[in-house]
Amino acid sequence: MDYQKQYGYGQQAPQQPVTNQGTALGWDDEVEEKTYTLLPEGEYPFRVEGFDREQCNGTEKMPPCNAANVHIVINYNGEEVRIDKKLFLLSTNGQLFAFFKAIGAQTLPDGRIKMDWTKVPGAEGRVVINRRKYNGNEYNNIKSFIDPAKVQPAQGWQGGRF
Repeated sequence: MDYQKQYGYGQQAPQQPVTNQGTALGWDDEVEEKTYTLLPEGEYPFRVEGFDREQCNGTEKMPPCNAANVHIVINYNGEEVRIDKKLFLLSTNGQLFAFFKAIGAQTLPDGRIKMDWTKVPGAEGRVVINRRKYNGNEYNNIKSFIDPAKVQPAQGWQGGRF
């Protein structure tokens, strides 16, 4: 949303609900330092906090399509670490299938999965985290989603629960 066009210069935008994307601030509001926890690479249980529906205009390598910006939460040493993952709704996107498989979506007899977005908020699963570098900084990156049928019982995972 372009707040400058909608509310004009000098006008305060109405307060928006707090999300991973932040809250619109007025010119005289207070700000605080934000911290960022870089997770050790490895496997983690996760919970989906929610998602935003977006539209991607496409690139040279990808056609215009819908996208879901999924807000993932990992409990790490008592701290909730948030990672956003953009899932492009393209037939060639294997991570889209893997995401739904990881949160327990049922596979149809033909091997496909029907995307039921109403069941995404609050869903749980497991994910592999690695790090990616961008502009000289390191960030948490979702490398892959884990099929619950392939989780080894010795890993101590009980149905995706934290």
